[in-house]
Amino acid sequence: MKRRGLTREVVLEKALEIAYQKGFRELTYNGLARELAVQPQSLYRWVSNIADVKSSVLANYLGSLVDALQAELENYSGKEALVIFAKRFSEFVEADSMDRFNVIDILSGLTEYGDIEIVNEVLVNLRELGLKSVRELTKDPAKAHLNELLFLNVVIGYITLASTGLQPADSKHAFQENIQRIITLF
Repeated sequence: MKRRGLTREVVLEKALEIAYQKGFRELTYNGLARELAVQPQSLYRWVSNIADVKSSVLANYLGSLVDALQAELENYSGKEALVIFAKRFSEFVEADSMDRFNVIDILSGLTEYGDIEIVNEVLVNLRELGLKSVRELTKDPAKAHLNELLFLNVVIGYITLASTGLQPADSKHAFQENIQRIITLF
């Protein structure tokens, strides 16, 4: 690729492609430069460092997830929205395609880059999608925060356990039932 055709967007698109193909953890500054046919130091014109690349790729990927969820949830509220939100996350964990990151890669990326502003902003938007419905359903406003944490802990716990293979075979059904049970507590 000719250097003059490079832009930040082109560099980040290539980084996303590498992350899909090889894994997020395998995305390196030198590997990205090699794929773009430029010297590693040349990348500094478009990206600051590998943290800039990885956080931008992670934010872009999660932003796409937020956009898809927003579009799907716009016609739902309350219980229906929470059930759909939780269901999409369970499907996300079980999906096996090249158009997504490995869930372990995402979790490790969030651990490393979650405090970077662009990633944190997307995480806040993702969290708000689910928690808006929790607040709508909560009968006692004093318990809204506890209900939000309960819902998040169950969804994130399921994602983590399922992605590491630590869930039993019937865990998907149990997860969906537990979401229904939790909603009745609100």
